[in-house]
Amino acid sequence: MKAPTLEQSTQFLFEFLTSFPLITPFPDPVMPGSLGVEAIIELMQTYALNKDLGAGFRNPKFGQIQSEVKWKYRGQINPLNKQMSLDVHITAIKDEDGKRIIVGDANLSKDGLRIYEVKDIAICIEEA
Repeated sequence: MKAPTLEQSTQFLFEFLTSFPLITPFPDPVMPGSLGVEAIIELMQTYALNKDLGAGFRNPKFGQIQSEVKWKYRGQINPLNKQMSLDVHITAIKDEDGKRIIVGDANLSKDGLRIYEVKDIAICIEEA
């Protein structure tokens, strides 16, 4: 299976995340912040696929890794916003305990304004 490009992944995530119906009893149609963090994780996974970071594993899968993530939310995405964009700066790729760990710092923006800052977010690749 060929990995999607970063542009394709970002477009898919934006369409996916903005397609959610209102899931709260309150008239507040905003995207939950956790979905923005999930979008960052999925972008890191796309990076790992594009860079073939699962090479060397017989049957690789993405896993969870304990890390102390720091984040700041400074705004919300709502139906009036036209664009969501992400950037992740990979700060470390290391092998520990049979896992390949990818660590990064990320930003999420709406219409060109940064609203999330996430530091030390980590994913791992491990044997299935």
